[in-house]
Amino acid sequence: DAGDRRAEAQRRNAQSYWVFISHAAGYGKVPGDPCFFFTCDDMTPLVNSPAWVQALNDYIRSRDLGPAEQLQWDVADTRVHFPAGAAVLNIDWGDVGPISYNPDASVIVGKTGFGVLPGGDRYWDYKRGEWVEEVNVAPFIAFGGWIIGVSANSQVKEAALDFAAFMARPELVKQLAVTPDTGINPSRYSQLEDIDLWLNAGFDREGAEDYLAAIRETIAHPNAVLDLRIRGSAEYMNVLDTEISRALANEITPQEALDNVAAAWQEITDRLGREEQLRQYRNAVGYTE
Repeated sequence: DAGDRRAEAQRRNAQSYWVFISHAAGYGKVPGDPCFFFTCDDMTPLVNSPAWVQALNDYIRSRDLGPAEQLQWDVADTRVHFPAGAAVLNIDWGDVGPISYNPDASVIVGKTGFGVLPGGDRYWDYKRGEWVEEVNVAPFIAFGGWIIGVSANSQVKEAALDFAAFMARPELVKQLAVTPDTGINPSRYSQLEDIDLWLNAGFDREGAEDYLAAIRETIAHPNAVLDLRIRGSAEYMNVLDTEISRALANEITPQEALDNVAAAWQEITDRLGREEQLRQYRNAVGYTE
């Protein structure tokens, strides 16, 4: 039976576009070149390149390797179906680790493996305009992490800062990281080295080592893709989300969808100021001429 093998978020107006970008990273991230969403020459979108089209074709095939309702799944839904044993593959943040080891919600305790995104079996070199036929691992660091902010004009600034310090204290964030459904993943390197922390939370040794190694290797990988961190990023991503949803619904082809995204991204960049957007993007990815 080809059904129910994958659990991938594909719902619009949720978090599914991050899952799609996880597919695109392996095909579109050129080793040694930090520029992935746009060129670092002039902010030309790369989103409609053959790499991204291949990724969207794969993402559509993933739709057919899961249950029909997968089109309406957010990440939260995959965190129910994967530990329930309804799928053998899942793309997610680190939340899936503690959830998989929660005996109250999981039938796969001790049966789960973790790893860096597998990447693509080839990648598109956009500068040379050709495919490079070699495996390309490119972990996608989606979203970027949680922060705690206190408004400068808050009437209870000191109390808010005190609460922020309380929430970020080492012992508490340890417990948040190992507790299912907190939405908090390892946030200190010490948590990635403290194997007993995870064993005491119910992991077996092999699973804990596997899980922690996957996180360490992802964030330290030389070909990792950083999420889009420039002004207007939400607007850029909203367009992408809309168009990949249309492709998933078979309204338009993958190429048409991503051509629409590229055109919209050009308009957004021009409206916000191409020179300033380019400066921000170069800084965000660490580009130097």
